[in-house]
Amino acid sequence: MATKHEQWKQRVRKAHVPAYFKGLLIDASFRKVVRSANGEVGRCSFFNPGFELGRNVGQHIDADVLDELEKILDEPVKVAAWLRKHLNRFFGLVPAKRRPIFIEGFRRGFEENH
Repeated sequence: MATKHEQWKQRVRKAHVPAYFKGLLIDASFRKVVRSANGEVGRCSFFNPGFELGRNVGQHIDADVLDELEKILDEPVKVAAWLRKHLNRFFGLVPAKRRPIFIEGFRRGFEENH
């Protein structure tokens, strides 16, 4: 019988989201130690897929919805509701207890790129 983690990974693999996002989610679930391009050592976390989705959110939604996000970016609860409404195929893959760090990554990625 497959573990909960294995079942979740299968769900991620079958999801209709970009491959980069699937890979980041699965890496985050293992909390691997990684080294960045500049040599810094850290752990993979759900911050990373949130950050990348925030950076690339414009590829997945319309511009008018993007304006709505800009107005609520400082309120994590509203950002979570926005993600559920507009990008649930991504957000629904994030385990509930990891969503706060995912949202923080999403907000930072969005701010960096917009």
